[in-house]
Amino acid sequence: MRLRTKYALVFLAVMLVLGSVLFVSTEQFKQQLIEQEQQEVDRTANLTAGQVNSAVENRVEYVRGFAGRTDTSNRSAVRQNLRAFVRGSNFYAAQFIHPNGTIIAFEGHVDESQARETVGRNVSDRQYVKRLQIDQVSTVIATPERSADGNFTAVRIGSEVLTSDGSGEIELAGFLVGAIRLDSARLFAAKQPLETERQTVEITGKNASGATLTLDGEEESFDQSIDSTAAIEATDWQLTMRRDRSQLTERLGTLRAVQSAGLGMVFLSFVLLGVWEYRTNLRQTRRLLDGFAELESGNYDHEVELEAAEEWRQMSDGFNELASGLERREEKIREREQQLSVVNRVLRHNLKNEMTVIQGQAELIPVFDDEERREDILDTITETAERLLSHSEKARHIDSAIESAKEGTTAIDCSGVVDKVCESVSGDYPEVELETEVGEDLEVDAISALEYGVQSIVENAFEHNDSDDPWVRVWTEVDDGTVKLSVADNGPGIPAHEIEVLERGTETGLEHGSGVGLWLSYWIVKRSEGTLRFVQRDPTGTVVTIELPRASGDEEA
Repeated sequence: MRLRTKYALVFLAVMLVLGSVLFVSTEQFKQQLIEQEQQEVDRTANLTAGQVNSAVENRVEYVRGFAGRTDTSNRSAVRQNLRAFVRGSNFYAAQFIHPNGTIIAFEGHVDESQARETVGRNVSDRQYVKRLQIDQVSTVIATPERSADGNFTAVRIGSEVLTSDGSGEIELAGFLVGAIRLDSARLFAAKQPLETERQTVEITGKNASGATLTLDGEEESFDQSIDSTAAIEATDWQLTMRRDRSQLTERLGTLRAVQSAGLGMVFLSFVLLGVWEYRTNLRQTRRLLDGFAELESGNYDHEVELEAAEEWRQMSDGFNELASGLERREEKIREREQQLSVVNRVLRHNLKNEMTVIQGQAELIPVFDDEERREDILDTITETAERLLSHSEKARHIDSAIESAKEGTTAIDCSGVVDKVCESVSGDYPEVELETEVGEDLEVDAISALEYGVQSIVENAFEHNDSDDPWVRVWTEVDDGTVKLSVADNGPGIPAHEIEVLERGTETGLEHGSGVGLWLSYWIVKRSEGTLRFVQRDPTGTVVTIELPRASGDEEA
């Protein structure tokens, strides 16, 4: 699997994991917000229900306490007690009911006509009276009732009234029943501060027929609300609190927006990270792989420039060094192949030709009786044998040059080498005029076999010069840290195909040099990090120039 594909898969996996973690954590936080809001509504509802319950119980205790001290000795005293009961409380009316269920007295904020009609009425069928009579409970809270005109809802709280006769016996004297309007702010005062535009509190109960009756508050309609219900324990009433959820919804919407922005930031961060990673790593890797592909195709000049980190720069330098090393190694291999090809050609072609000449001339010796003809044949054989020895010597020089190249370049006195070679070669060709103009103390950087290369060039100028008035000129020049050694002659010149073979650097089956001399000079100069140039003279002859780097510290001659 490619690195780019792996990175894409890892990128998607990390995005999914981080996105899932962010989504889950956000949803958990949302759920916590909802639960906290619900808990707050529940706590407020329970607290409010408890406060309402305390207010109801206070009314019950008031009725029970007043019933304990009610004077029932005569009807006038009962009426006075009822008036005092109403004046000292929030009850709007009070009744005293005989144990048989007949209303004895009725006082309070009511019409006199209503009071006269009520007194004497038997209410034994009322549920709260039945509970006092039959169930014999000490105190009872009646089911709420709506007034005849429907303007308010009232509830009755009743308690038994006990008296003691002269003998100390306790007997039931009747029942004290107080009626209180439920719209009284004092009874449901605990819920009033909680009534806002965003929150309502409703208290409901069951009427005598079992239907739900709203005792206080009105059901507010919210699009979305958080509801909580709590029982008022002293009664069968129920408190319902509703809180508008729009604020929470807005907060959750903001949270969702933050969540989406967070996911977007995560995605954008990973996209930017991916771009950065591609630029700093994947692209560098691609360049490195392309570089190896170039090396594999043989393009050793290809360079890789990696950046973004020190490690990449080190790999870039290492790759370029590797490419240079491979190029040098490839060049050495090619050069070695050239050397083997030339030596093989000398052994296979030149040796065969020269030996054919020797063999042919030797076979002619018995044929000719003329001593002079035999001497000519022997001279030809001798010259051919000397050429073979010269080829062999130059092949040996190739091996010496190869070995010296392994040691690298060193400072060599070029003036001394040229003087030595010219003196040696000119002695073998006295008929050729030699002219030299060589500077003194010229040191160059070259391999130790430089002398063989110079000798091959000079020998070639002398040996092949067939002019009627042959001459060879040798001179040196110094140019910007380079020493130029030139050898010119007026001979036939070096054949163009031999120069092309050297400039191309390879021989073919149809194109090759006649010997190893020029090849020897070419390899020695190249290993010395110099250049070998050929210029044809007009009308005849050749100028061969060897350019070598001047040794460091050497002054111009």
